Amino acid sequence: MNSLEEYKTQIEKLRLSDESNEFSYLKNQIYLDYAANSIYPSSLIKEYYERLINHDESSGSWALFSNPHSQSQSSQYTNYLIDSTRQKILKMFNTDINEYDVIFLQNATQGLKLLVESFNFENENETHNLSENNSESYFAYLNDNHTSVIGLREIVWQKSPNTKTFCISENPDSSFHLKFIENPHKKIVEKNRNSTMNNLLIIPAQSNFNGRKYDLALIDSIKKNGLDQLPEKRNYFICVDTASFTSTSYLNLDLYKPDFLVVSFYKIFGFPTGIGALIVRKTNEIKNCLNCKKYFGGGTVSVALIDDNKVCMKNCTINKNGNYQIKNNSFHEFFEDGTISYLQIVGLSLAIDKFNKLTFKIGISLIEKYVLDLTDYTLEKLNKLEHFNGQNLVEIYRKENVDFKYGPIVAFNLKNSKGKYIGYNLVNSLAQENRIHLRTGCFCNIGACQMFLNNAEKFFENFEQHGHKCGDHIDLIDGKPTGAIRISFGYASIKQDIDYFINFLIENFLETKEEILKFKLGNNLLIEKQFFKITDMFIYPVKSCRPMRIENSWPIIKDSGFKYDRSFIIIDNNGIPLIQKRFPNLTKLQPIINLHTQKMILKFENKVFELDLKDDLDKKNILYANKIAGYDQGDDVSEWLSSVFNLASKCRLLKIAENKENQNSFANKADYLLISKNSVSNLRKFLLESLDENLKNKLDELDSKKIDDFLLQQFRPNIIVEILNEQKSSDDFQTPFFEESWSQIRVMNKKFSFKIVDNCTRCQMININQNSNYLDDENNNVKTDLSFLCSSLLKQLYKLKSNSMFGIYLTQFVDKECSDEKSENYIRDFNSFDKINIGDVGITKFKANEKIVSEKANF
Repeated sequence: MNSLEEYKTQIEKLRLSDESNEFSYLKNQIYLDYAANSIYPSSLIKEYYERLINHDESSGSWALFSNPHSQSQSSQYTNYLIDSTRQKILKMFNTDINEYDVIFLQNATQGLKLLVESFNFENENETHNLSENNSESYFAYLNDNHTSVIGLREIVWQKSPNTKTFCISENPDSSFHLKFIENPHKKIVEKNRNSTMNNLLIIPAQSNFNGRKYDLALIDSIKKNGLDQLPEKRNYFICVDTASFTSTSYLNLDLYKPDFLVVSFYKIFGFPTGIGALIVRKTNEIKNCLNCKKYFGGGTVSVALIDDNKVCMKNCTINKNGNYQIKNNSFHEFFEDGTISYLQIVGLSLAIDKFNKLTFKIGISLIEKYVLDLTDYTLEKLNKLEHFNGQNLVEIYRKENVDFKYGPIVAFNLKNSKGKYIGYNLVNSLAQENRIHLRTGCFCNIGACQMFLNNAEKFFENFEQHGHKCGDHIDLIDGKPTGAIRISFGYASIKQDIDYFINFLIENFLETKEEILKFKLGNNLLIEKQFFKITDMFIYPVKSCRPMRIENSWPIIKDSGFKYDRSFIIIDNNGIPLIQKRFPNLTKLQPIINLHTQKMILKFENKVFELDLKDDLDKKNILYANKIAGYDQGDDVSEWLSSVFNLASKCRLLKIAENKENQNSFANKADYLLISKNSVSNLRKFLLESLDENLKNKLDELDSKKIDDFLLQQFRPNIIVEILNEQKSSDDFQTPFFEESWSQIRVMNKKFSFKIVDNCTRCQMININQNSNYLDDENNNVKTDLSFLCSSLLKQLYKLKSNSMFGIYLTQFVDKECSDEKSENYIRDFNSFDKINIGDVGITKFKANEKIVSEKANF
C-alpha cells in the first residue's frame, strides 16, 4: 500500500470508526468549508491542554510559559520555543532562517497591512540612477485577490500619493491587462529627484473563490522583465498571499522565492486561531524598502525619551531622512510590537508536529495529492447532474479548455430545468437543515465574482440600486446570482462527505420529470386592483416563541409595528439570543398579554409565570441582544425560564430599551409580515398532491381550514389576509402569490398605509413545527399527526414556486394621497385610528409595469 492509499485508509478510519474520537464532532455533520478554515483533531486539543498544565522539570516537561520580554527562566524557555516554532514553519516550506524570517501576527490580513504600512515606495538614495529621476512607483494586485489585498490601496493612496495603483486581469492568451485605479484623494506630492522607486505587486498563490492556482514562476519572470503595459523597471517586490494555497498545497520556498508571503495557520491546522505570519526574505534590498514603519511599542524599542523625540529601536538606526534603517536580517525584532501571542505559538508548534505525524512525516504534499483526487471525483459527479430535459443542474466556475491548475475548491451555482438560477440562500438553508456546512456569497473576493458572474459593468450599480450588501438575503438580482456556492476539501475530508452532498442536490433540486406546478393556463383575467380582508392577526411578544392570536383588534405603534410584538427576547449567559434553530423548545413557550391588566402570562406546558408590564424596572440594568439594548426583566423570570427550559446556566429575559433609532422591537427585517390565505391554500393543495393515497385520503377527512391554519403558523405571520375577487368563482379559483407583486396596501378608513419592503425569503426555520403535532377530526374524534407537513416544507415550497419566498414584509407610512370616500373625514390624530381590526378591508397597489394575470389553479 502506497502512502496515499495508507493515508486514505487512516483518515476514513478516524472519521468513521465508532472507536475513534479524533473527529467525533463531525459525526452526523458534513463539513465542506475547509477554504474558510480547517478543522482540528481532538487529540491536538488534548495535547495542548496537557502541555499547559503538566509541569515536571525532572522529566523535561515544561508548562510554565511567560512573557518573552521578561528575563526569567520561564520567559527564556518561552523565547526558545518561539524561535523553534519559527524554524518549524520555515522547514515546512522547505527553507530556513538563513533565507527567510517569520514575523508573528494575528493573521494574513494583518501581515499584508503591516507590509504596506512599512513599505517605502520612494527610497531616497544618493547613488540613484539619473535615468530613473522621473520614474514612478507602482502598487498592483490581481483582480482575483482577496478583499484584504484590495483594501491596501487606501493605505498606499494616503501614504504615497504619487504611487500609481493598478488592477491586473488576465487575458485569454495568459498575458496581463493593467487597469489604472485613480487615487480618489487627489493629493499630489512633489517627487524627490534623489529617489529610487520601489514597486510592490501582491498576487494570490490560489484563488479563494474557485481554487485557481497561479504559476509561482511569475515571481522570477516579473522581477526580471516587469509587467506588460508598464515601462521596464527595476525594484519589483513580490508578495504572495498564501492563506488559501498553504491549507492543502506544498509551498516550496527553495524553488520559488517571493520577497514576502503571508499565511494564516488556522487554515492549515484548524487550531490555533488568531496566529499568522508575515514571512520576509532576508536581502539587503528588502531591508532598504521596509523603512517606513512609524509606530514602535513594547518589545521593538531599546530606549525612548518621553520628553524628547529621540528613540532607539531594536535592530535599526535612523537615517538622515528620519526613516528607520534595519541593521541585520532579524526582521521580527523590528516588527513584532507588543507581546506576541506566545500561548497560541505553543499550540502552533504542537499542530505542526501533529500534522507531520498524521501525514507519515511527508507533510502537506501528501494532502495535496489526496484532496486533488477528492476534487476530481466531485467534479465528475457534479457534471453528470442533469434535469429530465438535459439542462445541467450545476454551473461550475472554472475556465474550461485552459491549462490551469486548481486546488480543492469548487464554486458553482444551481439552475432549474428551465435554465433559471436557483438562489444560493435557499441552497444554504436546505444545506443547514441537512447538517451540511458550506459557504455562499462572494467569499471576500469581489473581483472573481465580477469575472465569473458576468456582471462586472453593473456589479456595483446593482448593489447600490437594490441595497445589496455582503451576507444579506439578496442572492438574485434580475434573475442573475450575486454570488456563488462554494464547497472545499481538506485533510480530513472523505469520499462519503461528497456522496452525501451529491445526494442532497439530487433529492432537493434535480427535476426528474416535468412537473406542472402552481398554474395551468386557464381563463385569464387582467387585474387592475385587488381588495383584501384581514382574517387573522398574530403577535409574538417573546421573539422566537409561540404566537399570540388576536381576537378582535390590536393597537399599533406609530411608524412601527404591533404593540408588544417581539418586544421581549431571551438570551443565554453569554448574551446570545435563544432561537428556534438551536433551541426548538422555544415553540412550547406561550406568551399572553392582557392590555387591560398590563400583565404578560408565560405558559410552558403546565407551568405559569406572570410578569407585570407596569413594573418600573431598574433601567440602568441594560443588556444587549444582537447589539440591540434591552432592559433586564429580573432574576425571578430568569430563574423560571432557566428551570422550564432545563438550562445548565441561567438565561435572561430582556425588553426592548428606548433608543435613538426609535426601534420598538427585536424584529429582524421589518415591522410586519403578511401572508395571504390564498397562497396558503395553494401550498396545501400542492403538498397533498405529493402524498401517497392512504395519507391523502386520511387528510381529506379533515377540514381544509384546519390544515391551512396549521401551515400558515409555520410561516409566523403578523397579518393574514384573504384576497377578494369581484366576480364569483368556483372553490378552485385561487389567486396565490399575488401579494408578491404589490407595492403598497391601504387599510380602508385608516390614515396609515403600508409599503412593501421586500418578499420574505424563507430558511429552514419553517421546517420547525410551530404547532401541536395533532389536529382533532370533529367527525371521527381521532387525532391526525400533521408534523410531517412541516418536516420538508422548505423543500416543497421551492418545488412549488422555484424559489423560497413566502409572504411580504411591510412597514407603516402615512398615505397622504388617501382619497377613499369613507376615509375623507378621518380624524387626523393617529391615536384615534391606532388599531387594526379583524375584518378590516384593504386595497392594493401593484408594482410599476407589473402585469398581473389571474389564472385558474388546476392540480
